[in-house]
Amino acid sequence: MWRQVWRLQATTATTLLNNDQRLPRPISIRACLRACLSLCCLSLSATAAEQFVSPIVLPAAIDAFTRSGLTTRDVVAQTVLHADLAGSGQDDLLLLQVKEDKTRRLRLYRATAKRYINEPLVVRDLPADVIFADTGNWQGRDVLVLFSATQAVQYDPVTGQGQALVSFNSIYNNVVDKALPTLDVMRDLNGDGLDDLIIPGFAGFSVFIQQANGEFRAPVMMAAPPVMDMSYNDHPWYTTRKTYHTDIDADGREDLAFWVDGEFRAYMQHNDGFSSQFVGFTPLVEFEAEGYEGISMRMGGEDQSNVLKKALFAFNDLDGDARPELVTLAVKSEGVFNKQTTYEFYRGQPLKQGVPQFLTVPESRIESKGIQFDLLQRDLNNDGQLDIIVSSVELGLGKLVRALLTGAIRIDLGFYQMQDGVYPGKPNIVRTIEATFSFSSGDVFVPTVLMVDVTGDGLADLLLQEGDDELHIYPGEATDKLFADKPVKVIVAMPRDPDLVQVADLNHDGKQDLILGLEVKGMPDQIMVLIKD
Repeated sequence: MWRQVWRLQATTATTLLNNDQRLPRPISIRACLRACLSLCCLSLSATAAEQFVSPIVLPAAIDAFTRSGLTTRDVVAQTVLHADLAGSGQDDLLLLQVKEDKTRRLRLYRATAKRYINEPLVVRDLPADVIFADTGNWQGRDVLVLFSATQAVQYDPVTGQGQALVSFNSIYNNVVDKALPTLDVMRDLNGDGLDDLIIPGFAGFSVFIQQANGEFRAPVMMAAPPVMDMSYNDHPWYTTRKTYHTDIDADGREDLAFWVDGEFRAYMQHNDGFSSQFVGFTPLVEFEAEGYEGISMRMGGEDQSNVLKKALFAFNDLDGDARPELVTLAVKSEGVFNKQTTYEFYRGQPLKQGVPQFLTVPESRIESKGIQFDLLQRDLNNDGQLDIIVSSVELGLGKLVRALLTGAIRIDLGFYQMQDGVYPGKPNIVRTIEATFSFSSGDVFVPTVLMVDVTGDGLADLLLQEGDDELHIYPGEATDKLFADKPVKVIVAMPRDPDLVQVADLNHDGKQDLILGLEVKGMPDQIMVLIKD
């Protein structure tokens, strides 16, 4: 059972390059609930925020966004991407859709004066072999790239023409019948402003570095094969290894590292690209697994009455001193309903023989009763140090019985502000949200929680969903409180699933905008775009 809990969380939270996210994303409350409630074999999820000061309703602030609504029809799934394909200074919206007959279709919407017209500029059917897509910078401009099992193709939606970029062997071998997802495989790995490609295969990762003329160098092969496990019905499944993108050898360039067979395999970046040979090293900090999934594999099938498992969770620079820190996650179990999780932070030390060193005693510890989920790293106050946000659920038979009776579960969001390289033992602030569900109707509501800068002042603001039609914005403050006590209320239709919320600076003005996917039973799906004025 516990094995299932951790697998649910890992499946939701895993990203290809976990330490260098391109855009902020909502806290995965849904993943937290799935994992917690699966202890009772339930499928539950979440609702509205509570315990906040009554919001200030400011007429000028209610309409502080330029809004656009796009209606989509006759689709079973769609993915929303954005890119400034025309070089106009405002991103186009790209809807990748799958229809009932499995046709894959692209619809391109272009904005005028910050507003998107509810009529696509282009509608095109996509090749049947497209498995996933991504956007990136190629030849100094934004492009859409489509990926099959063996090839990446730069695709121009306006002309319908494609240009092959690279060929490869990937672990993604077949299309998904009812999905056309996006995977973050195109990003700037060497800091030159041009996006590169990192493709996971069964032997490891292939890294293609983009050159100034748009051509890609021959791939560097990095030996980090995917992790394989067997499902409950003995079917094999694979997941890519975490990729740690950080400056390992203190030369000012970010390297790539993987945890494989009990050691870090670090591929150093040099003037001419990434090395094809890895430098192996094992820290003195002890742990026996990697991430949620590693703990799942090791706790699965074990007696839960007295077990302690510790895993590598993160490896990146947190305090801004150009030395990576090591973060571990420990799970202590004294029974199915008696769990305690602890994050420990080991501060980076000067290199020894060219490899990172760490204090063997953690500089900071964040622990709580129950289960802590979805640790996020954000520089909330713009001081060059990464702050931590942790969502947690306290377990207990009484609490679960109460949840079944009331249809609600309390989730705490703890905000820990780093000061002088150390996190406090207790959170600077705690916000509480309530998760609700209905057995009779099957209705599920998941509130969105975001830490993004919507005002453009360099400080992260806290955005909390309240019900189906309100968004509360707590402006960021350069104080220990991190956010204002009193929110500004924005009246807007909100999704019931935070996975349908995207954050992006669509008009490149330094303020984050919102893309909302709205699904209302009996109504056509809609995309609502909010561009901050």
